[in-house]
Amino acid sequence: MKKFILLALALLSLSAVAQRRGDDRDGSLTLRDGRNIMRIEIGDDRDDRDMLRRVRRLEQAVRDLQDQVYQLQSTPVAAPRRHYVVCSGTYFRAGPLSARANTETEARASLMSQCASRANQMFCGPLDGEVRCERGQE
Repeated sequence: MKKFILLALALLSLSAVAQRRGDDRDGSLTLRDGRNIMRIEIGDDRDDRDMLRRVRRLEQAVRDLQDQVYQLQSTPVAAPRRHYVVCSGTYFRAGPLSARANTETEARASLMSQCASRANQMFCGPLDGEVRCERGQE
């Protein structure tokens, strides 16, 4: 479903950059990258030849969409980089501790819970009065 939505958005953006060629009367558009796509318009069903021409254009447009979907499916997607924070400090009874989490607040909270599990909660102030936190990416 996400790929279909992305494809629809891509087609809308492509049609925004497309320019109608003056000599084409079959409804095709030429994109800036040189590709031709079919523009679908709603018409009436009075003329059989017009209806057959519209069906052919629809079939071509569906084929173009299929090709683009196959191309999107075969293109590898890079995994997004995950950000993390590592906080560390040296505590009176617990010694040196470090914790890693998605945010600095979570890392500091994890550090305090580690200290509380190793020593009494009242001894969980860092010796040098400082907790150092560094940000990183995977």
